[in-house]
Amino acid sequence: MAPILSFTAEEIWHILPEKAKDTPSVHMSALPKANARWADPALAERWARLLASRQSVQAELEGARRDKVIGASLEAAVILEAGEDEYDLLKQYDLPSLYIVSQVVLKKATDLAADTVRVGVSVSTSNKCERCWNYREAVGIDKEHPTLCDRCLEAIR
Repeated sequence: MAPILSFTAEEIWHILPEKAKDTPSVHMSALPKANARWADPALAERWARLLASRQSVQAELEGARRDKVIGASLEAAVILEAGEDEYDLLKQYDLPSLYIVSQVVLKKATDLAADTVRVGVSVSTSNKCERCWNYREAVGIDKEHPTLCDRCLEAIR
């Protein structure tokens, strides 16, 4: 918080009862040591795999952008074919949010190694929501707000 909200962090620092008396500023203090009980190697491994899949998707998005298939990543529909292990991991997560795209179709591929993904990118055929800019099939389902998706309709009601 200190690097972003510097003045607010400094004010808070001066009223904290447990702060070190010999450190005059939050910006001169050392970061606290992480609690060793919080270490979770399984979680770190899952996120390493998720970020590796994100990197593969980003590479394909850049290629599609370069080839003028899409302009922005939210215009993309991603088709993700995954080996069994990757499929089991990826199906648990909100992939459009992770990849910053409007749509992800996840398929299990029997011809791929268990920990492998294959990525395809196409332009979304759905309409764009005026509020969130995502291209979603649910845009236009409400007559009162025909330019909003189902998620945005829920948010404004």
